[in-house]
Amino acid sequence: MSIACPANAITNAPRTDGFGAQYAALISVYSWSKLHGVPFCVTTWQRHEHRTQSNSSALFAFVGGHFYGPPASADTTRAVEKHMQLAIMLKRGNGTVSIWNPVVRQWYWHATKPRLSWFTSHPEREQRHDLVVHVRRGDVGAHSQGRFLNNGLTAVCVMGALAQLPKGTQVHVSSQGRIEDFGALKRVPNVHFRLNEPLMETFHHMASASSLVIAASTLSATAAFLVAGRGGRVFAHPQALTMIGYAYAGMEVTDCTEGNPFYARAIAARRQGRATPALSRSSKTTTQTRASFKPHAKSSSGAGRPGVSSVPATELV
Repeated sequence: MSIACPANAITNAPRTDGFGAQYAALISVYSWSKLHGVPFCVTTWQRHEHRTQSNSSALFAFVGGHFYGPPASADTTRAVEKHMQLAIMLKRGNGTVSIWNPVVRQWYWHATKPRLSWFTSHPEREQRHDLVVHVRRGDVGAHSQGRFLNNGLTAVCVMGALAQLPKGTQVHVSSQGRIEDFGALKRVPNVHFRLNEPLMETFHHMASASSLVIAASTLSATAAFLVAGRGGRVFAHPQALTMIGYAYAGMEVTDCTEGNPFYARAIAARRQGRATPALSRSSKTTTQTRASFKPHAKSSSGAGRPGVSSVPATELV
């Protein structure tokens, strides 16, 4: 026998936007209800904005939505989201404790999940470090103020993260499009492009990664919440924290530009209107090695070392 939804309960209102937005909204309304002592009941997702290979009810089950409470009734009070209210509560508090309820992490992991195929190609998986990089494309472009981070800035951010991670870290670029669209990111060491992958597989790899580089996206915010709960590392360009920034309270998020000499040189090069030494890999081998932030030596002709490409400064900043 199912439990009836209490008359004074609140539920997540039906939405039609993307998976990340709906998941973040669900977490926010649930967290708000628990902070205020209000019962929570669930409304299963019905529609999503972006085309996916998973239907909305399957995605709801994927995040453990049925664990949040009993089904809502037709009379249950509905809330689209509680981001603003939670942000205000956080500001009034000390701002250092996660305001998203941590129990939702458990519910995510308790639900059935796809296999982590990106991470299982190495015979010594337990010794391998995987960095997933969320590059937001598809629904955003250079015109999307605040939500778009170009390939060069993203690549510099990844290199800043790699400088702090174990040697041989495998980098998985999760995005939409073609490999040709990703410019400087193609020069990142040990990079694998995971493009146009099914949504469930993509998100679960983001949430399960050893480390994550986030984008300005609610998909990234929810994945980061799960990564942090497992003790994984979260890296971000400051611009990525512009969307529901309150959600990162209580998380240790590393600014991938701070103390990153490659980033500093890229900015300086742009101001001077010249090319910047690139992220590099040798053309003589298919094994990519971890690059350093030291400038590449140049010949007297000004050309880079053999096998090293250069990326224009405008691509990097």
